[in-house]
Amino acid sequence: MTTSVEMVGHRVLLKPADDVAHEEIKDGALAGFKLDVGDDWKRQKAATVIGEVISIGPMAWKAFDGDRPEWKPWCKIGDIVYFAKYGGKFITINEEDYIIINDEDVQGVIHYHEDDTNE
Repeated sequence: MTTSVEMVGHRVLLKPADDVAHEEIKDGALAGFKLDVGDDWKRQKAATVIGEVISIGPMAWKAFDGDRPEWKPWCKIGDIVYFAKYGGKFITINEEDYIIINDEDVQGVIHYHEDDTNE
C-alpha cells in the first residue's frame, strides 16, 4: 500500500536534495553562478537547504499580497528551492524523506539556464 499527503493551508512539501546536489549548486556546476564561498559559507550552508517542491497548500503565499491581481505563487511543483533548514517538520512517506515547511520558509527558487557562451 502506498501513502500520499496533500498539503493544506500555507504548507509546502519538499523533497530535500542530498549533499552532492548541494555541492554542485554551490560550485555553480548546475546553476551557472557562484555563491560566496568565504568564511560565512559553512554558516550559510548550515542554515539553508535545497529541495524539490512536491506539493503546495491552497493558501500558500496568499497572505503576501494574495488579493492583488498580479499576485502569483512564489514557486510551483517541481521547482528546486532554497529553504530554511531549521523550519518545518521532517516526515517519511513510503520510505522517502520529506519536509513540510511554512510558505515563508522558501528563501529562493533556483533557475537553471543553458550556457550559451559557447555558441
